[in-house]
Amino acid sequence: MATITEALLAVHGASEASVRAITEKLAGFDCSVDQATDLFLALTDKDLIRVFNLREITIIEVARASVRAKMRRATQDSIPEQPVVMFEASDKEAVEWRVATAEALHKEQLRAAVTETKAAAAEALHKEQLRAANEASEAKAKAAVEAAEAKAKAAVAEAVHKEQLRAANEVAEAKAKAAVDEALYKEQLRAANEVAEARAQAAEAKAKAVAAEALYKEQLRAANEAAEAKAQAAAVETKEIPHTFITDLVSESLQLWMKQGSSGKVKTL
Repeated sequence: MATITEALLAVHGASEASVRAITEKLAGFDCSVDQATDLFLALTDKDLIRVFNLREITIIEVARASVRAKMRRATQDSIPEQPVVMFEASDKEAVEWRVATAEALHKEQLRAAVTETKAAAAEALHKEQLRAANEASEAKAKAAVEAAEAKAKAAVAEAVHKEQLRAANEVAEAKAKAAVDEALYKEQLRAANEVAEARAQAAEAKAKAVAAEALYKEQLRAANEAAEAKAQAAAVETKEIPHTFITDLVSESLQLWMKQGSSGKVKTL
């Protein structure tokens, strides 16, 4: 009697992977060969993936109903009916199916565990990458803020330095202007003093000249008066005055005039 695996492999288009999946799924159930064949015929390769997510008894019932419907349609289309061969699984095959099912379940659990582990690892990696990206972003933002603060401080320091330099220049200019003004004032004061001193000296010299001229005039007047008095006295006594006396008198007046003229104080007699 043929086994379920042999019966499924005899179906046209059956692949070993599909047969193995159905066989492992049916292990441990009281399933005949025709039921297994109906199930295989009712499912496509894509449907086999969903087999593991459904209850086995539901799959069998759906498969049998689908096969009966196909057989009725085939009969109506005059398709020759295929003989149904009855197969029964031996105890050894049942044990093998149970072992294979347990192994497949274990592999599926391992695969699920590996998938979960990979997912957890991927999530952890994603979180780590996200954390690293956040840290990098925070570091960049912090660096940008620090750079902006440093730039602002530098700008403020530069502005303060420029203001201090401007104030220092203004103070220096004010001091220089004050020094120039003071020097100019001193120069003007010195010139004014020199002018005043020169004027004072000129006034003093003029006063001395006026005094000297007045003294000379007074002396000349006195000399003239004395000469006139002598002349008058001589005129009175002309007859009695000897010729030598008159000569001496004229000579004395001439000498006095010449003496005063040599000193620069005599202008006219």
